[in-house]
Parts: sequence; C-alpha cells; structure tokens
Amino acid sequence: SGSMGEFFSGTLVENYKEHLITSHQETLDNRVKISIEDYEKDFLHQLPTDGSYYSVDHTNDPGPYVLDHMENHTRYYIKKTVK
Repeated sequence: SGSMGEFFSGTLVENYKEHLITSHQETLDNRVKISIEDYEKDFLHQLPTDGSYYSVDHTNDPGPYVLDHMENHTRYYIKKTVK
C-alpha cells in the first residue's frame, strides 16, 4: 500500500507539557468515521498501471500539497490554495 510507520521511545522530563504540540489532538478529533464498505472500497482501489490519465479527487485532503493527477506513469502534485 506504500504505508510505513516508525516507533519512537523517550523519557518524559519535568515540564514536558509546556512543549507539547496541541494540534495533534485537534487532528485526531477531526477524524471522520467511515463504514467498513467505504473503507474496503478505498483499500481495494488501485491506481492505473498502464500510463493512462487519472484525476485524483483531493477535495477533502487537508494537506498543503496533494496528488492532482497521474499521466504517462508520472504523478503530478499541486500546492493547494487556502480559501
């Protein structure tokens, strides 16, 4: 799937809470629950492998840079504009 993960370990020090990035909790709080059917549809979806044009719907992608389309085995990314 192209997914990857990393494991980190550390030791909490005094006053660690003063240095926490609070937006992480906001990101978790903004998750949207999806059905198993929708999850499986997305999980099983495959991008074209024949070089054909494929447009990506990035409407709900919160990232500043997103995959816009694929063509001739090349991925084209764009910087999203803030509305």
